[in-house]
Amino acid sequence: MVTAINRWAICLFLLPTITSCVVASPAVYDEVEVEGLTLSLVEQGGRCSLLIGDGASLVVVEPGPPCHFLRNEHGAPQTFSYEDKGVATLLVAVGTPLSEPKRMEWGIDKDVVCGEEAQGILFTGDGIKVSEMTLSEVVLCRDYGADEKIFWHFAHEPRR
Repeated sequence: MVTAINRWAICLFLLPTITSCVVASPAVYDEVEVEGLTLSLVEQGGRCSLLIGDGASLVVVEPGPPCHFLRNEHGAPQTFSYEDKGVATLLVAVGTPLSEPKRMEWGIDKDVVCGEEAQGILFTGDGIKVSEMTLSEVVLCRDYGADEKIFWHFAHEPRR
């Protein structure tokens, strides 16, 4: 009887600790290294967020989970730079999975990771920023990259 009570006391004591550990660890959807920094797209509270470096900065992005970085034909993050706009490096986060009808319409296999929303991540002289503009109702697939004009739009959006 004493053993059963002790076991319950330990469980009740540890439960809040275990739960808080689980909640504090977001699911990592994708991770890349760019300009010496690790960038991760994680799920936090049902939304995609950009985790910069060791976790000191967490920024919510608009595309819904799961979210991924666009990659080039070699599997590396697809990036472009726009010196005329002060953008040293620009990558694109893609999320909000394609609906089944859209997959069928475009002839995309269910194993290919694609999304319907995209948002730019810009490295500028002022730090790392997320574009204000998002693209929706698009078809972008993680491992197929995108045409440079998608990146151009994010770099050339009007700034506040």
